[in-house]
Amino acid sequence: MEEVNQMEEWNMAKAYFYRIDRLLTMCADCQLSSDVIKWSRALLCLYKEIYPKMIEQEKKEANNFVSALTKLRLNDPSTTNVSVSPFLDFELFLRGTMENKGMLTPKADDPSKSYRS
Repeated sequence: MEEVNQMEEWNMAKAYFYRIDRLLTMCADCQLSSDVIKWSRALLCLYKEIYPKMIEQEKKEANNFVSALTKLRLNDPSTTNVSVSPFLDFELFLRGTMENKGMLTPKADDPSKSYRS
C-alpha cells in the first residue's frame, strides 16, 4: 500500500511542475504578443500554484503585486497603454521565488540532475 501512495505523490509532483511550466510558457507568450490581460491571468494562476510554498514575507510581497495589478482595470475598454512594468516585476518576483526554492533548476549538489553531467 505504501508503494501506491509514493507513486501517487510522484505523479502529483510531475503534474504540478507541468502546470508551472505551462504557466511560465504562457507568461512568455503573452508578453511577446503584448496580451496584458492573459498575461495577468497567467501570473495570477502561477501565483496560486506557488503560494503554498511561499513563506509569510513572500506572501505579503506577492499580495502587494496582486493589489497593484488589480487596480489597473484591465477589462475596462477605456484603459489604454497599460505599462508592462508591474507585470514584469511580478513575474520576476515569482520566478526569483521559485528559483530560490529550487523549483526552476536542479540542485548543484545532485550530479544526476546536473546539466554538466
